[in-house]
Amino acid sequence: MEYATIEHAVRAAWQDTLQTEVGPADNFFQLGGDSLGALRTLTRLKRDLAWRVPLKTLFQNPRFEDFVQALADEHAPVPVDDDSAGRVVPQPSILQIERLRYYDERGATQEGMTTTVRLRGPLRPELLRQALLTVTGRHDGLRMLFRTSASPRQFTGSPDERAVVTVSLAEPEQALSFEVASLIGADQSEVDARIDAHAGTPHDLVGGPRLRALLLELDAEDWLFVLTVDHMVYDLESHAVFLQEVAEVHDAATAGIAPRLPPAPSYAEWVDRQWAFLDGPEGRRRLKVWADRYARDGVFPPAALPALGGEHGGRAAPAHVVIRELPGEWLTTLLRKTSEHHTTAFNVLLAAYTAARARLTGESRLGTVVALADRDDPSTERLVGLLAPAIPIWADLDDATSFPEVVRRVTAATVAAIDDSLPMLTGAHALLSGMFGQPPPERVRELSGLWGTATFELRIDGPDPAPLLTLSGIESSPYDRGIQPFEMVMGGVMLYANLSPERNLVALMYPEGGYDEKIMTELIDDVIRTVEE
Repeated sequence: MEYATIEHAVRAAWQDTLQTEVGPADNFFQLGGDSLGALRTLTRLKRDLAWRVPLKTLFQNPRFEDFVQALADEHAPVPVDDDSAGRVVPQPSILQIERLRYYDERGATQEGMTTTVRLRGPLRPELLRQALLTVTGRHDGLRMLFRTSASPRQFTGSPDERAVVTVSLAEPEQALSFEVASLIGADQSEVDARIDAHAGTPHDLVGGPRLRALLLELDAEDWLFVLTVDHMVYDLESHAVFLQEVAEVHDAATAGIAPRLPPAPSYAEWVDRQWAFLDGPEGRRRLKVWADRYARDGVFPPAALPALGGEHGGRAAPAHVVIRELPGEWLTTLLRKTSEHHTTAFNVLLAAYTAARARLTGESRLGTVVALADRDDPSTERLVGLLAPAIPIWADLDDATSFPEVVRRVTAATVAAIDDSLPMLTGAHALLSGMFGQPPPERVRELSGLWGTATFELRIDGPDPAPLLTLSGIESSPYDRGIQPFEMVMGGVMLYANLSPERNLVALMYPEGGYDEKIMTELIDDVIRTVEE
C-alpha cells in the first residue's frame, strides 16, 4: 500500500479521535490521546486499511510521522480475519458461561446496571412501553434465557465437569417488564427507596425478565425513568445503542410514522464468529500466548492485602467506598507524568497503585483487570449484547527501583495484554474453563476467577454520564445520586477515578469485611502521594 494512502488514513483517524489538526511531529499522547483513544484509532485503521495494527506499534511510535512510517514499512500489520458466520444455533459467549458460575442454582442474579433519567414534558407511557418492546424484539442478545445443567457453585473448570449451558430466546414481553407507578407527593427518601428496591430485585436468568423498566410519576409532566438490566445481557456500549433505538422508535410513533432503523445485527452470529476465531490460527496463537504466560508466571494470586478472615472469591458483600476529593491541579500533575513517561493516565495511575500496594504488602507482581469495548469492526456498531472482555494485566516488578521503571513495565504489560486479548474472555478465564485440556491447579480454582485482583475505572475530563434516554419534546436530565452501594465478590478491589480540571474524585472500593478500613485508607492515600511526588 502506498505511503500517501497510509498517511491519509492515519491523519483522518488521529484527527477524528483527538479532535484537532495533526502535524508530522505531533505526539499522539501529548495531544490528549489515551488508551481508549488509541483503541478507537486502531479500530478505524483496521476498517480503512484492512490491517489489524498492534497497540504496541502506536506506543512505540507515538509521533505521527514515525507511526505512518512504521505502517508503511509493514511494521507488524496483521491481515483482518475472515468474519464469515459460523453456526446458526444461538449459544452463550464464553464470558457469559463464566459469569454463570457466580449465580445461584435457580439462575437469579443481582448483578445489574441501573440508569435513572428524569423526564419532563408530555410523556405518553404507552408509547414508551411499545418502543422498549420493539427494540427488545429486534435484538436476540436481549432475549437470551439461560439454563445450566449444574449449579454454578459446583463448577471447577475441568472440561468433563463444566456445566452445560443452553439458550432459548424469549418473546419481548417475557424478556422485558414495564411498570408505571405514581409517587406524586412522595419525599426524596421514598423515591430513592423505590428505585433501590427496583434495582435490587434479582434478575431471573431462566424465566425472565432480563430488562426491567420502571416509570415513576412525580408530578404532572415530571417522571423518573428507571431501567435495570442484568449485566449478562449487555455492556455499557450496548446500553447506549439500546436507549438510542428506543428514542428513535418512540419519536417515530409520536410523529405517526414508521421508524427507520437498519436491520439489527445478530448477537448469536457474532458469538459464533468469536468461537470460530478461537478455532482459527490467530485465536490458537493467542491462546498459546496465555498458556505460555500461565506456565511461566502462574495465575494471579489473591491480593496480599491484610484481609479480615482471609476470605477470597465466592461470596459477595456490600461494597465499602473510601473517597478522596482533590483539587483540579491534581489532574495537571497526573497529565504531566503522562507526558514525561510517554504513556497514558490510566497506566500512570495503575503504576501508582501498584507501587503503593508493593510498599504495603511486599508484592512484586501486578495483577489487575480492565474492561474494554470489544467493537473492532463496523458490524458491531449497532450490536446489543455482552461484548466487553475483561483484560488481565500481568507485570513483574522485581528489581524495579524507581517509579519511572514501574510505569514502563506497567505500560508494556498493558499493551501486551490488549494486543493478545481473547474475545469475550481472558487468559485466566480460559484456564479456569479448562480450555487447555487439563483441570487448573487447586489454588487456581480457589480464586473464583480474577476477583482477588484490583479492577480499574478511569474517566478524565469531567463526568462521563451514563447514556440518557433523549426523547423528542421531552427534557432529559440525569438523576445523579453519586456512587451507589453495590456488591463485590470477597477479595476484590476497585480503584475509580473521575477527573476534571475543576474537581477530581478518586475512590477505592472493596467488600465490607474483606479488608481493614485503616489499611485501605492508607493504600489510597499512598496512591495519591505517588502521583504527586
